[in-house]
Amino acid sequence: ENTQFVTFGCSYPGNLAAWFRLKYPQHTSGSVAGSSPVHAVLDFFQYLDVVDESLTAFTGIECDSRIRQATEQIENMLTTSSGQTQLQSDFKTCTMPNNTMDISTFMSDLMGNWMGTVQYN
Repeated sequence: ENTQFVTFGCSYPGNLAAWFRLKYPQHTSGSVAGSSPVHAVLDFFQYLDVVDESLTAFTGIECDSRIRQATEQIENMLTTSSGQTQLQSDFKTCTMPNNTMDISTFMSDLMGNWMGTVQYN
């Protein structure tokens, strides 16, 4: 067929738009990939630096400091069984976050709130 598409996306969907054009050039007459990091980076922790700077700029140093302190407190709690039990109770998790994958997912979910606020507000 001669059907042609123009793909659009911003952020991660922008990656998909660009990759679609690369994979199916015969079906794509154009692609708009706004704000898209087309070079995938594993464990892109530097993104949290941007989140931190944005939170400081828009909410002030005191709010940013409180977020940092709360994050450090949670990280410390994750190192002890009593802290893990308390976090399970506080956040109503199904199980205690007590292995690398659980802890990574737990922290990612918490940080995702701040990342989403910066990214989409």
